[in-house]
Amino acid sequence: MTTAPLIQALERALAPAVSGALRVPAVTAIVANAADRDSLGTALPVVIAALERAGVPRGRAFVLLAAPGGVVAAAGVVSALRAAAGVTVLAHDPATSPCFTPGLDARGNRIHLDDELREAEAIVLLGALAPAGAAGLAALIHPGLAPADAAALDAREVAERIGVDLCVLWSEAASGAVEAWAGEGLAVEDRARASTRGAQSDATLRIP
Repeated sequence: MTTAPLIQALERALAPAVSGALRVPAVTAIVANAADRDSLGTALPVVIAALERAGVPRGRAFVLLAAPGGVVAAAGVVSALRAAAGVTVLAHDPATSPCFTPGLDARGNRIHLDDELREAEAIVLLGALAPAGAAGLAALIHPGLAPADAAALDAREVAERIGVDLCVLWSEAASGAVEAWAGEGLAVEDRARASTRGAQSDATLRIP
């Protein structure tokens, strides 16, 4: 991963998005996929710096590593990301992490999510742009932060039910060009996918 373009892209994409999306100061949970650990080591400090500029103190932000595939982040990954980001980094374990019930889905099924989200006043989803048809950032919430025995629920519905304040995504082409997107809610992911298909989007920044 070429770090400089990613940093530039994220900084410029985040600047207007963070200030408009977050109520500050707020206890902010940054939810990310541990499988993106190499890129997260670069992206997390950029995102946390942007949050600080928007008024979220570093001490009020924490990272919660989701396990959408059921694989728990290794202790070494947690430690490395904690050192890179300078904030608390926690790993969700579907088998052992305490969970709470923030509500029901449209069909009356109980939603169970990692208890660390209980006190969060703002939620940021952070990750690489997934291909069309693949699970997107919503999967970081469900099943990523759900218990192992959780019912199969609609990931986007669950994410919208609990509220997502900010989404931050990036994509790196084989040429090394980086695109980054940031904005309020899951709609920014839809715009990001549209822009990669050639549609115009003012949320897109390309850095060759």
